[in-house]
Amino acid sequence: RKLAEVFKRPTTWAEYCQQVSPTNCTAKNDDAVATRPPKDGEGSLYYSEGVYKGHFRANEKNDCDAHPDSCTGHIVNCPCTWSTNVDAQLYHNDIALESNGREEPNGGYSYGEMVQIWNAAEATRSPVIMWWWRPGDPLFQKFRGRPGQFEPITLPETTAACTEGAVSGEERCDADPMLRVGNPIGACGQGPETLHKLVASSLGQEAADTLQAIRSAAHETLTRFRITDLEIDALVDTWLERGIDTWGYDSRDAVCHWVADNIEFLQSFVPNGYPRHIQTNYWYGPLTKSGLVVGCVAIVFVLMTASAIFYWRDEKAMIYAQLNFIYLIVSGFFLVSVGAVIYALEPTDSRCNAKEWLVTLGYTLGIVPLLVKVAAINRIMSNAKKNRRVKIDPKNLMRIVFGVTFAVTIFLILWTSVDNSCVTKSLDLVEESGQAVRLSYSCQSHSYGWKIAALAWEFFLLLCASVLAFQTRKVEQLFSESTYLSMLVYCHFFFAVLRAITCFLDSMPSNLKAGTVSLLLSFDTIISIVIYFGKKFWCAYHHEDPSITRGPTAGSRLSDTSSFIRSAHNQQQQQQQQ
Repeated sequence: RKLAEVFKRPTTWAEYCQQVSPTNCTAKNDDAVATRPPKDGEGSLYYSEGVYKGHFRANEKNDCDAHPDSCTGHIVNCPCTWSTNVDAQLYHNDIALESNGREEPNGGYSYGEMVQIWNAAEATRSPVIMWWWRPGDPLFQKFRGRPGQFEPITLPETTAACTEGAVSGEERCDADPMLRVGNPIGACGQGPETLHKLVASSLGQEAADTLQAIRSAAHETLTRFRITDLEIDALVDTWLERGIDTWGYDSRDAVCHWVADNIEFLQSFVPNGYPRHIQTNYWYGPLTKSGLVVGCVAIVFVLMTASAIFYWRDEKAMIYAQLNFIYLIVSGFFLVSVGAVIYALEPTDSRCNAKEWLVTLGYTLGIVPLLVKVAAINRIMSNAKKNRRVKIDPKNLMRIVFGVTFAVTIFLILWTSVDNSCVTKSLDLVEESGQAVRLSYSCQSHSYGWKIAALAWEFFLLLCASVLAFQTRKVEQLFSESTYLSMLVYCHFFFAVLRAITCFLDSMPSNLKAGTVSLLLSFDTIISIVIYFGKKFWCAYHHEDPSITRGPTAGSRLSDTSSFIRSAHNQQQQQQQQ
């Protein structure tokens, strides 16, 4: 009876004007409740500031004289979809309260209606009991220290068994009232619930897909973030105190001020290694400078070699080695040495493409002429053993060299036009979990296939050279040069392997990688020249005839080879005279 007398039912604006007001709210200020009749859309309101302050009245359900066993007071319950156990708490604790809102099936009220009813209760000084929560909603703080201040109601102690025995979400919204009240064990007071952060799953996926050096700390910071109920209450107080645009910008302004006042607290959630500090990788370090110096030395060395070849071009050591092929080999070494210098320079799009062209073409011109010449000599010697005479046209050999070079040029044109090597920015952590991020620039195509193909071509040439060196190992060294060829193969292979390892070593800074490759190319060029031309220059300087090293039985085997050498030399002299 006490609850029925105290907690009366709220009345909508339309109901008040139609059922309570003697003038149907038409007389201005005829009472202190409504100043006018409701307009369209206003009839269902329980409170409207300045025009309808609300009204609470007892109806038939509050009449305990007429219904002594079923009379109830009124409670403002929320929609059944909210996490509420009001039905079970009222039924099993024998509390004679009932909610009569328009929300089915539990007679709850919408959020807006609940706020209106509480405002009406304060305006009319009417007792109201309502399910509500904290922290997070401004209504609790809004009425703090005012007549409408919230006062909590104590229910039976919350236990783990009670929490587990509470009705489920589906049962809470069932049309059967007995299912909604559930088991008596679940009728205790509602325990605290953990607040959950809502974060878009795409944020976590984006963080996982991003390189660690450039990954934002946002997702991990939000995952670590924790805030207490008291801090949320303080934030909401700041929101309501502003009072300019309560349901608009004020909440954003309150959050901004709270962040500014609690910046050290928020920084405690930022993971180690943040904020990042970008360190621009200075390109010209000791290794790249060394690469430039040694590369220039290699260029000068190649030019001096070319000058020496031209100066001693009439010496037999040069004639036997075939001047046309020698000039091609030297031109290849020159391209490689220029490529070594470009490798050591700070990358640009044009330099990225130029160094690939120079190195690939350089090794092609440096190895293919030698292969073609040795293969021709090997053919001659094979036929000589069978007492067969074979005619070798030097022009055809040159056509083979230029044909292979043309094919390599086509490959390079395709590489440049389809997937050209260009400057690429890369960011890498200097230390694991550190803050420093190294910014560097390197040359890279979208696909590693082009670079792999270029290196594979070099290794293929070395393989062919190894086979030819083995086949001509017993041929007179004056012509076959198998010893020099073998040494060149070892030299090129050693430096090629080191370059391949360096190129695909991702952990190495780009400037150190470029400087290392530059030095490898330069040393490969210098050592190869010494291996191939050292003995020839010695013989040319002392005007020695390399043929004096032949054994007494070699002459009969080399008649065809000598004819080939003389024929080629005669053609060179004729071209010079013309």
